[in-house]
Amino acid sequence: MIVLTNPRCSKCRQLLAYLQGKGMEHTVREYLNEPLTADEVIDLAGKLELPLRLWTREPVSENLSEAAQQIAARPEILQRPIVIDGERATVARALPEFEAWLNG
Repeated sequence: MIVLTNPRCSKCRQLLAYLQGKGMEHTVREYLNEPLTADEVIDLAGKLELPLRLWTREPVSENLSEAAQQIAARPEILQRPIVIDGERATVARALPEFEAWLNG
């Protein structure tokens, strides 16, 4: 499990504390220091299965290739935290929704 996080984000810190408390193995990727490439954004889009407007904080192009370039250039526009687990991913802003996703 990979967690895209920003250490300044309270939701990110809350999720990481939850994962640590449950003893769940995870890797932290501070996406502002290690931004996603455009190819990684495109891969993430397939795993999230959400419209771009639901996992970005600002409007981006509706064209996935263009949006991927925008997000790669400005990673701060991503919602956070994002959890990637194999072939699926979620925006984990609320713990109850994250738990439902884990169990789903």
